[in-house]
Amino acid sequence: MKIVKAKIKPITRINGNKMLLEIANIARTCYKTPKSNDIEAAKRTVQRLIQSGHTSMLEFVHITMQYLSDIAAYKDLTRHRMVTFAIESTRYANYSKDKFNNELKFLEPVEIQKGSQEYKIWKQNMQTVENHYMEMAKMGAKPDQLGLILNQSTAAEFNICANLREWRHIFSLRSSIASTGPVRPCVTQIIDPTLELFYSKIPVIFDDLFEIYKQKKQQIH
Repeated sequence: MKIVKAKIKPITRINGNKMLLEIANIARTCYKTPKSNDIEAAKRTVQRLIQSGHTSMLEFVHITMQYLSDIAAYKDLTRHRMVTFAIESTRYANYSKDKFNNELKFLEPVEIQKGSQEYKIWKQNMQTVENHYMEMAKMGAKPDQLGLILNQSTAAEFNICANLREWRHIFSLRSSIASTGPVRPCVTQIIDPTLELFYSKIPVIFDDLFEIYKQKKQQIH
């Protein structure tokens, strides 16, 4: 058994200025204004698009991210519709094989304090799951049968591809700025850093969301 930490990794090469110019020039088709390679003009154009609610223009640019989290996280994230997902299949992956180091991986829980009695019980349960998984595998159980005993803490790798408008929607519902109620901690654990990454790489598009995010972080601390 191995306990792992969450990871995020951009698959798309994020060139913020190039993305901004593309969006601005596409939007100029609507307004019949000349195309331009002026990045400052593009910033102003995209800012106006967001302020006016003309965010459909953001759908022309996509970003793909890779995550290592757990089953619980991707169950929440796959509720989004305008998104393409590629998810590690617990139906076909046989974790008793050498290529998986003959072990199960579980995500270090952010919901349970490490060293607590609850954590001790959680860890014991994860070991029990692995023991039963390997026992069934030795009996000849197929991966789709073995997958039935995996729990939500099971670590899983998955990719998310979404346009920038949908990423804004994901951040508004799945990061710490969500106003719809508490978000599952293992989800904010990967979506908050994604918002920080996008803000640092792409001008204008996520500024308003990041400002709310920053204010909430300051209130917490």
